[in-house]
Amino acid sequence: MTEFIENVKILKNQASTKASSYWFILTVHAPKTALHVLPGHFVFIKDKISSVIPVMLANKKSGYVDLLYRVTDTQNSYLIEKKPGDTLNLISPIREAFEYHESRPRPLLISDDQGLAPIIFLASELRLNKNCRPFVIMNSETTFPFRAIPSQFMIPGIPDGITAAMPLLEDWNIPCRLTSPQNLPGCFDGDIVDLARQWIEALPTEQLNQIEVFICAFQPMLENIIRLCEQYKLPCQTSFAHT
Repeated sequence: MTEFIENVKILKNQASTKASSYWFILTVHAPKTALHVLPGHFVFIKDKISSVIPVMLANKKSGYVDLLYRVTDTQNSYLIEKKPGDTLNLISPIREAFEYHESRPRPLLISDDQGLAPIIFLASELRLNKNCRPFVIMNSETTFPFRAIPSQFMIPGIPDGITAAMPLLEDWNIPCRLTSPQNLPGCFDGDIVDLARQWIEALPTEQLNQIEVFICAFQPMLENIIRLCEQYKLPCQTSFAHT
């Protein structure tokens, strides 16, 4: 994998939603980066305090790249001071990209707080494939970088009342569910692994060979999902969310 060094201009740096003061989306004009990054890739920002940030979306035509970061992370808090017109030095792409396989048209995408961006990026690519039927489960221990809405999709195996979803995924017609220990409306108040297991077990046995799991999360969740995949003999692609 070839890495590129690029000086980029900041276009926007704003809170992802009025519902959360923790999450920000940094939009930069980075044509070289936008052309080469894939879902699962991160970028290295070289500054007074350097950091590794996951790519959330990239537009090859416009050259725009959206980076999602959380200001409660000490390593990334300096970014909130950056303004439109400022420049940053990026090295990209960092880490391995996810790879979708046509033979597994029911991908299960899973993330924790820090893994949200790569999973959103992957979902944005999968929505272009008419034969692909992804299902996304996202977890946050604090707050999501969006205001959750009730899902339009009924999902077999998901308990009644668990309807909270990400608006962007709903717009893309991708089923999604959220888990949280914060007693948030419509969210599953339990282990994300349990919710994933309920979805898997609700599928007909003959459809299990259509599933591939993609996860971006911290180590404990990664290990738990890997054990789940081993139990059901499901292929699994992982990305460590530590930035």
